[in-house]
Amino acid sequence: LEQTLSYKNNTFTTVKQGNELTVEVFAAPTANYNLAVVTFNITVEKANLDTSKWSWYYPKEFSYNGQEKEVYLSGYDAHIVKPEYEGEKYIDAGNYLATVSFVMLDENYNQVSFSPLSWKIKKANVKMPDCSDLVTVYNGEEQQIILTGDMIIITD
Repeated sequence: LEQTLSYKNNTFTTVKQGNELTVEVFAAPTANYNLAVVTFNITVEKANLDTSKWSWYYPKEFSYNGQEKEVYLSGYDAHIVKPEYEGEKYIDAGNYLATVSFVMLDENYNQVSFSPLSWKIKKANVKMPDCSDLVTVYNGEEQQIILTGDMIIITD
């Protein structure tokens, strides 16, 4: 091969550095060829993030226990996006909708979105004491039975 191409200004690492970059390509003159030069501008577009491996962390319906429950997104690259949530934390039983938007930390990517999540904290079951063997003795006065946790209290 008689021709070798040389380049000027043809490297970049970010969209900002590469977009509208003017590149020059040279073919030096030889015995059979004249000098050839071509100059062109390049356009570098932002990349789209692959969100196919992203998912909401919501293993199953939560049950109310007085503790805060939370859903969140997993699988994303924290160097590229920062999620900002709404409706992701609750304590009380109910049906909720969590949404997420993103602050783009890497300007080489297009803005991204992700579907909201419908999630639930179901009502807890009350644990009742076993009253099957309850025995009291008549005493001629008004008596009251009070259930507290696993205990049964009889008062006069």
